[in-house]
Amino acid sequence: MPPEQIRWSDEEFLILLPDNDEKGAVAASEKLRKALTAHPVELGKAGPVNHTGSFGVAVSRLIARADKSPYMAKECGRNRIVLA
Repeated sequence: MPPEQIRWSDEEFLILLPDNDEKGAVAASEKLRKALTAHPVELGKAGPVNHTGSFGVAVSRLIARADKSPYMAKECGRNRIVLA
């Protein structure tokens, strides 16, 4: 089943990965994080803008745990994965 993405707030997205365990969810998050950093957005004269991503991963029905994880990732230095 393909992942489903939901806009959670202004800067947050919730990605549901049905039938994934912890290892699969972390691997999918890492793949997305690497893709973000590998593709800067070109802004003409301003030059390229690099992107980073802070991800929270929770393998449970407790969305609140995953919601807090990006903040923990940012506090730990940004551009990383934090398991909820």
